[in-house]
Amino acid sequence: MGQRVIRHRLTGRVDRNMDASDLGMLTYLLESGSDRIETGQSLSPEMDIALMHGTSIGGARPKVLLSDGGRQLIAKLSSRTDPYPVVKAEAAAMALAARVGLDVAKTQVTRALGHDVLLVERCDRTGVIGQRRMMVSALTMLGLDSMQFRYAAYHDLADVIRARFTDPDATLRELFARIVCNICVRNTDHHARNHAAFWNGEHLSLTPAYDLCPQVRSGGTANQGMAISPDGFRRSQLAGTVRA
Repeated sequence: MGQRVIRHRLTGRVDRNMDASDLGMLTYLLESGSDRIETGQSLSPEMDIALMHGTSIGGARPKVLLSDGGRQLIAKLSSRTDPYPVVKAEAAAMALAARVGLDVAKTQVTRALGHDVLLVERCDRTGVIGQRRMMVSALTMLGLDSMQFRYAAYHDLADVIRARFTDPDATLRELFARIVCNICVRNTDHHARNHAAFWNGEHLSLTPAYDLCPQVRSGGTANQGMAISPDGFRRSQLAGTVRA
């Protein structure tokens, strides 16, 4: 669906001289891009770059990089096939984590064309021009490749923290608090790509937490995305986590 068609549908105007900026990029993507992905339709080259290949942020859901004054943002789009309000659930989990004292990325929920959109402030950009901060994922810190993510474990990450981080004691407390938070909000998909650290050329420091997204499950025992103890324990259970 082209921008002219969407503008006409939203405004009723048919002016061929209408400025393309009248239709914001987020509105255009919500009206056309996310629906095209879900229905298997092809994307225009511009939309493909914006939605799928114009970022290094990855993930299964469509995301858009935005600039708002001096802020660099990731916009996470909701989907009409969401089984529950995914955007609001993630926003609530992030807010809860911040409320109990965890270091988390700044977020806010906005609405566009009846859709929920989660805006996440990027912690890997600084300043008005968005200068990049060097980051490495836990997967990289553990020396694992993308096919080995299932072998990532918190006790191995703890060893890296003790050896290479600027403030290992405080970092370990923060990491443990994040594990507990993930269990409490039922986030079972916090794998090694969802933990990261800043690298200043000499030492590592933990980034703010991100992607704290509760998962729906129908029953049974849930597992965490990474093993918690050396014996492979990964159950989403507070008692077992404390013992580990």
